[in-house]
Amino acid sequence: GIFVAGLERARGGAPRAAWWLPVGMALWVNVHGGFAIGFLLLAAYLAGEVLSIVLDVLLGRRAWREAWSAHRPFVGQIAAVSLGCLLASGLNPFGYRLLAYPFQTVSMDVLRSSIQEWQAPDFHQPRAQAYLVLVVVTGLAFLWSRRAKSVPEVVVVAGFFLAGFLAWRNVPLACLAAAPSLARHGASALARLTGGRPPAKQLPEALARRVNLALFAVLLIL
Repeated sequence: GIFVAGLERARGGAPRAAWWLPVGMALWVNVHGGFAIGFLLLAAYLAGEVLSIVLDVLLGRRAWREAWSAHRPFVGQIAAVSLGCLLASGLNPFGYRLLAYPFQTVSMDVLRSSIQEWQAPDFHQPRAQAYLVLVVVTGLAFLWSRRAKSVPEVVVVAGFFLAGFLAWRNVPLACLAAAPSLARHGASALARLTGGRPPAKQLPEALARRVNLALFAVLLIL
């Protein structure tokens, strides 16, 4: 979640948000073997930006130089942050040998054959059907949204949704990766469906803060 938030804020014009990710990686690599997900996220955002450059040129929107100039700041930042995360991943008792751990884990056939979270979702189960509903709703939000769709967000959402179809353990990751895009395009799609009605009256800020704190307390208890 922190990595998604940092990358989304950086892509939205707040570059400082991404520079904290190597610090997050130094913590992540010491608490859970899923730290490789951070590198997958970085790769997905970087691939999306590179694909944007290629499509701009192939579709005749921009020349190579112009397309590269438009995307160069974020591409350069993600590349630098990725290098920082790679260096930070060595700050653990096993050093850089730990980078091989995710590959060793994935290569174990017994995981896919005997452990449920490594198997594909069974869509006879309600929780798998809920995931399918999320995928459909996100797709509809993209179709109905009046906001411009960027190649990076399509790459990230589609890539992690596909990963969710391949293994149960990737479903929560797909939900987190899709959340920002669903929020953006879902809001636009709802505005279109409601015919541009004026928004409802907002609660006073002090009251809204108390309501949010009460809801947060309920969630903590649950």
